[in-house]
Amino acid sequence: MKTRYIALFAVLVLALAACGGGEEASDTTAADPTDEAAAETVEEAPDPTEAPAAEEAELTQVDAEPTEAAVAADDPRAADAAVLAGRIDGESFPYELEDEQANGPLFLYLAATESDPTLVRAALQALDESYCPGEFDGCNPIDEEFLTVVTGHLTADTDPNIVTAAVELGGKALNLDEEPTELLDAMLALAADIDDPALDAAVANEIWQADWEGNPAVEALYLEAVSSDVDYLNKVGTFRIETGSPSSLAAFDDFYAALTANLGHENFAVYGGSLKALGEMMATVDRSDPRWQEVYDAADVARTHAHPFVRGAAMNAWESMKALEAIPTVISDHLADFEDGGLGSVSFTAYDGRSDSIGFDISAWSNVTDAAMTMLWWSTSGQDWHFDYLGDYDIELGEGAPEVDDQIAAIAEEARAWFTTNEAAIAAAAGGA
Repeated sequence: MKTRYIALFAVLVLALAACGGGEEASDTTAADPTDEAAAETVEEAPDPTEAPAAEEAELTQVDAEPTEAAVAADDPRAADAAVLAGRIDGESFPYELEDEQANGPLFLYLAATESDPTLVRAALQALDESYCPGEFDGCNPIDEEFLTVVTGHLTADTDPNIVTAAVELGGKALNLDEEPTELLDAMLALAADIDDPALDAAVANEIWQADWEGNPAVEALYLEAVSSDVDYLNKVGTFRIETGSPSSLAAFDDFYAALTANLGHENFAVYGGSLKALGEMMATVDRSDPRWQEVYDAADVARTHAHPFVRGAAMNAWESMKALEAIPTVISDHLADFEDGGLGSVSFTAYDGRSDSIGFDISAWSNVTDAAMTMLWWSTSGQDWHFDYLGDYDIELGEGAPEVDDQIAAIAEEARAWFTTNEAAIAAAAGGA
């Protein structure tokens, strides 16, 4: 494996030189070791030529001496980066070091030049704290060097720990105003080349940050996910469809078919997640389209499911669809259902071996009644008789405040009174929708 990292270094060191490494590096990409800001970030680090204190030796598992690969890079960051490398605590860097903006270029240097897989992964993870897709106070803007280093690890590494860290960083970089095409292609190629649903899930859970709707290659990844019999991969797909812009899907019909096939799924999280995604898809579909009624009816079935997450998902679907005709049913049957629906999470072992889960709540307070009241709020927005659940009512928190469920129950009583007053107007609007 070390040979592979040295080979990767040979590729990335050229990128460092092209992007600002070497003696002519610009101030924006290379921290001068004599610069006060750079020095401040490592001021408590021991001199790499001195023996570390006993308590620090117990925490430091990587020698503070720079690796052979790092020494080979003629870059003014090398000395400070070597000292920073010695501050690793187990398999990661302390948060206060990760969060320091001036350390960002040093971590980037380590990610590009180190041969120790533990250091590479830790450096990549640290970059998540010190780099941002844009100009933000206390954060380095993602630049060409960042993109080159991350893309290099996506295309040349096989260590699951490093690949996962690079995928997560890659997702962040997809938020740039000018989408990094090479990085996006590298993430897609990774998922295509390695047959592992955990890796597919990692890529799918990050690549949504691109403008992906309408991109055939990305849509193919998500379509495979929502069609998968691997529950956690399926859940990642439905979650990202629901929270994306599904009306823009080029393969809209294919996604509709795959998601409707998940209705009634034995895993409540996949069932509910698919219904929520379908509701979002129907938000811009004309009610005369047979699919709109099919999803409406599917929610009508799901609202009596044994699991509260599925019942809440039915409320979510009707909410997205602004299904005014469902309001009488919501009022009569779902304003006293306080069972916690949870996040509809699916747990799994991630590609790098960590325990992970994916899920998305049915409402702010995770119960069906709250989801039902939110449905009333959104479906009636724009009407003179709007039930402004999220605007007119505040949930009190803190010492002495009533229980949240009791407060929601009191608002539900007002919702019933509101319905009685506006029932005719609601029926008329539903009939003319």
